[in-house]
Amino acid sequence: MINTSDRQGGAAVAASRLREALKETGIEVTLIVRDRTTRDPGVIGLDSTLRRRLLNQLRFLWERWVILLNNGFSRKKLFMVSLADTGIDLSRMAPVRQADIIHLHWINQGMLSLNDIRKLSALGKPVVWTLHDMWPVTGICHHAWGCDRYRSGCGACPFLNSDRSVDLSARIFRKKKTLYRYAPIHLVPVSRWLREKCRESALSRELPAAVIPNPIDTEFFSPGDRQDSRREAGLPVGKKILLLGAARIDDPVKGFSCLKAALKALEPEYREEVLLVLFGGVKNQAAALEDLPVAWQWHGKISDPEILRTLYRSADFFLAPSLEDNLPNTVMESLSCGTPVIGFQTGGIPEMVEHLQNGFLARRGNTQELARGLRWGLTEASQAKLSVRAREVVLSRFNIGRITEQYRNLYRDLCATSAAGQKKRQ
Repeated sequence: MINTSDRQGGAAVAASRLREALKETGIEVTLIVRDRTTRDPGVIGLDSTLRRRLLNQLRFLWERWVILLNNGFSRKKLFMVSLADTGIDLSRMAPVRQADIIHLHWINQGMLSLNDIRKLSALGKPVVWTLHDMWPVTGICHHAWGCDRYRSGCGACPFLNSDRSVDLSARIFRKKKTLYRYAPIHLVPVSRWLREKCRESALSRELPAAVIPNPIDTEFFSPGDRQDSRREAGLPVGKKILLLGAARIDDPVKGFSCLKAALKALEPEYREEVLLVLFGGVKNQAAALEDLPVAWQWHGKISDPEILRTLYRSADFFLAPSLEDNLPNTVMESLSCGTPVIGFQTGGIPEMVEHLQNGFLARRGNTQELARGLRWGLTEASQAKLSVRAREVVLSRFNIGRITEQYRNLYRDLCATSAAGQKKRQ
């Protein structure tokens, strides 16, 4: 398995969980990452020396510089796109050469270039690519934000402030098309929504794509006593607690400004009931949090899953106001803990949240509907019924045993096809 990081970001969490689950079934799995934080011997980090760290940083900075040159030096959209024009050649590494399957996850920001992926595919091994966002099926963007130019070939890219039909996005699109034409890549979108994007894209509509969701350990992320959990977390027992968390809370894609607007639309008596509990990173804390209309606590970045589980168990609702997203781990974790979700109809979220059954879904970006959902949660919702259904959905659709079996079957079929092809060529 190959991913940029072993811990940072939703893709890293999903890849690490899948690796552990596959190991439990007897599959030998090595995870290769650029940014390694764990001491697990099954994780190989490519940042182990000062020289390597400097080279990796230079690769990252070079790609960002090229993007700035092409978008008019706009930092606002700098991390909405990636190029994969520089990366690390892994094709000669012994664990890669010894593997039966090469499984890509999120490989951006200088981890792998498109040429590096071509070299991996040239080894003749099946290549599986789990899609955690739209980047593999667009020119350069991680989420399209309503742009549909990936259906034909990109160009005139809004993320580059470009009006040229042949711009950086179109050039990268053509490079990807050449790669996909010759590389035996099997796509694994983690949601039905993302599978539809695969089918729409001029890059990937001819590639095989099978939906396999991210796994979750439902025995660990499980319901617990709300009052006990609040006391453990140091949270007030008598408040309505709304929970929100992300790698970066104030990332525009997470819709934090929409949540603020929805909270401001609530009547004063409802706002007084609420405590907003936040976890994750914040780029500019003062700007992001200063005008929140409700009481709040920020718990910072949380790396301990037990602390995270306690927060889920403490909350009345988890909030998912994302404007662009795929199948967020946080929503799945919350539901698995029996905590219902209020958010937008975005990406794969409706595949987890059933409107009025285990949460509330507003139309994407509609802050008045989101406020209505908050009001519903504070006044009308049956917490007990929502909690039961939240747990049922995760157990039935995202059970870790079911997901690992789907991957085992995929690996088995691809290996058999690859062996038959090699035999035929001989």
